[in-house]
Amino acid sequence: MTSLFSYKYRRKLDKKLTDYVYDKINHIPYIAYIVIFFHAMFFISLLTVLCICNKNTLYFKLYFVLLIFMILINKYFDACPITRLERKLLKNNNWYGFPYNFFFDLFNIKISKFRVAIVFWSISLLLSFICFYKIYI
Repeated sequence: MTSLFSYKYRRKLDKKLTDYVYDKINHIPYIAYIVIFFHAMFFISLLTVLCICNKNTLYFKLYFVLLIFMILINKYFDACPITRLERKLLKNNNWYGFPYNFFFDLFNIKISKFRVAIVFWSISLLLSFICFYKIYI
């Protein structure tokens, strides 16, 4: 029996999900850029809502739950499955997602999976601190 949390099982599940979605949407023109756009808009709206909205609003509560869900998904799959889908649609193994490629290119820093992970977990930790600060103070 394969463990739900084994690395092989997670990678296999991630590949199955990515391949399934890829097969369904690959025929749509410019789909890679559409997926990137919506992925980036989700990230920007997450930042905006969590930093600006009042803690009593439905948006704040919804996006706080989505932040927790996003962190768990990224931890479980060891990266963002949507970014892996974008990479497959673009046929570019050097794609790590819009904010990361933009950030590292802007400061002329060599991009790697480790550096992207450090930036992602730093941003996630910062957003979590902001949320907990808003909730409890």
